[in-house]
Formats: sequence, structure tokens, C-alpha cells
Amino acid sequence: MHTGTVLSRLAAALALTAALPAFAADATQGYAEALYADYAAGTTTATFAVDTLRAGKLGEIAGLSMEQLVGAPAYLIEAEDGALAVSDVRIAPLDMNKVNNEALAARVDGFDAVGLPVDKGSYRVLQITAEVDKQLQRHQAVEFCWKAAAHCVVFDANIEFIDSIVNGHRELKAQGYAPRETFELAAGDKAIMGCALASDTRYIMKSLTWGSYKRTYKNVYGITMVTKNMGGQQAGIRCNSSCNPAPFGYSNSSSAFANVPFSVDCGNAFGSGTTGRTGKFDAETKCSHRLTFSAKADASVANRGSASVDIKWDTTGSIDGNGGQMIDTCGYF
Repeated sequence: MHTGTVLSRLAAALALTAALPAFAADATQGYAEALYADYAAGTTTATFAVDTLRAGKLGEIAGLSMEQLVGAPAYLIEAEDGALAVSDVRIAPLDMNKVNNEALAARVDGFDAVGLPVDKGSYRVLQITAEVDKQLQRHQAVEFCWKAAAHCVVFDANIEFIDSIVNGHRELKAQGYAPRETFELAAGDKAIMGCALASDTRYIMKSLTWGSYKRTYKNVYGITMVTKNMGGQQAGIRCNSSCNPAPFGYSNSSSAFANVPFSVDCGNAFGSGTTGRTGKFDAETKCSHRLTFSAKADASVANRGSASVDIKWDTTGSIDGNGGQMIDTCGYF
């Protein structure tokens, strides 16, 4: 994207924002901008620009559907969702089996039924400029805000559940969630004739543990549509008394629940192996959600028993994952 184009678009957006009535400039201003920035924060291949096309009091558009406000999607933006960030962000061609027509048909009036009065809210129709792997696309989304409740939500038919994804990451980060590293020093009575791990010769053992976590996906009204309970995973390598690698770890299963029209499926697998003095342990779990009954998250283990052991996934739908691998070499240093 050319710098001049970005600057001119930002200037136009700033001019429009300055012209908006006072009710739009409240404590919730900038919610959508922060949302898209956080969505892209975990990847270096995607950026988003957010421009305001029009804004007003929510009561002015009471009765309109989401599709009437932003149109139907012409493409989809997909990614794999981890505990703290998305990865593998990609622009996918439109698949009508992935378009949530119920969400598009949802009406502004529906906020009244969930305790968010339409006559107390504001809205912004947004132009989202997505640049993913140097491919540029534009679509519209809409932000709804209630100043008194300090609450906002974005409807984006091209990035399903973007609020839930980003807020799930924010919650885990606030809780201090992170893969836990464990080490055992190769020193004193624990030393085995100078044997240690090649990655760091101070240690004779190291492991990574990914704790369990919960991910909840809510629709624009805040009603839970999908819940995923991601199981904990662990992968580690220890050098034994012969200075050979002894991979270890575990893979706990995950579970998921969904309301119509979504389906869910979860899988998990682990595998280990050694080749010479190199060892590897791989432990992963994934859960998928998708419209209708086609979600799939099936795992198989390839090259079990060798250091090239690898978990292969066959998935359809939107994926959440947990876990990873540990590979290291034991030697005398």
C-alpha cells in the first residue's frame, strides 16, 4: 500500500471524525481501531486500516439488518487461533457454506432484548482495508457502542467472531497466561559426566507446558454460540544416564459445545521419537467450529519413534489450537 494513499485516507477519516456530533466522541471511541490492531498483532503478514464511513445515533437505524448496514461478504479472512494470538492469517475465497446468514439477518432492534437499549447507543459504519501477504482487500463492518455501559461490539461478516477472538487473547494475557518452561540443571550431583542439552549446556532437562484454557465465541448480541475447552499439553526432553534423549510429555483432550447453526469437533495427539542423540516430543490439540455439521479436527502421527515425528491435521472450519513440540540433542560438553 502506498504511503500517500494511507495518509490521504487517514486525513479523510480524521476530517470526518471531527465533523461527527459530540455523542460519538466518548470513552468508547477507537474501539474498532484497537480491535483490528490487536487481531493483527500476533502476525507479521497482516495489517488493517479502519476508516469511518458514517456514524450516528443507533436509534436512527433501528430495524435495519447487519447485511443492510455492511452488505454480504465477497471474501473471508481466516486464521488459526492460539491462546494468545492468531497465526496463518489468510484471505480465502467466498464459500457460501461458511457465510452465517442468521448473523447477516440479525437486526439492530435485537440489542433491546439483551439489555442494550437501541436509543442509548451509537454506531459507526467502517471501511476495513485488509492487507494480507501483500494482497489488498476492502470490506465494510459496523461498530456499536453504549457509552454508559462502556461496551462496544463490532460486526464483521468477513472475520467471524473478531470481538471474541481478540477479547479472548486479552483476557489470557491479563491473567499472565504463557507456556511454562521447566529446566533441570546439569550440575553437582545431577551432572552425568558432563552430559547436557545442546540447546543450553547448563541443563540436562527442559520442558514446555501449555496450560488449559477456555475460548468463548459470542454473536453481536453477546449470546454464546461456541465454547471450547482447550486441554493442556506438555513436551520435554531429558538426557538419561547414558546421555541419550528421553522425550516425555502428554496431550490432554479438548471439548467443545455449540448452538445452532454451528458444529464443533476436537482432536488431540502426541508422539515421540529419537534418532541418535536427538529426541523430539510433539503434543497438540485442536478444536474446530463451522456452520452446519462439517467441523473437523482429526489428528494422526507420522514417523512415530524417530526424531522426525510429526502430528498431521485434517481440519475444516475455524481452528483453535494448543500445544507444540520440543526437540533437542544430548551430548558431552
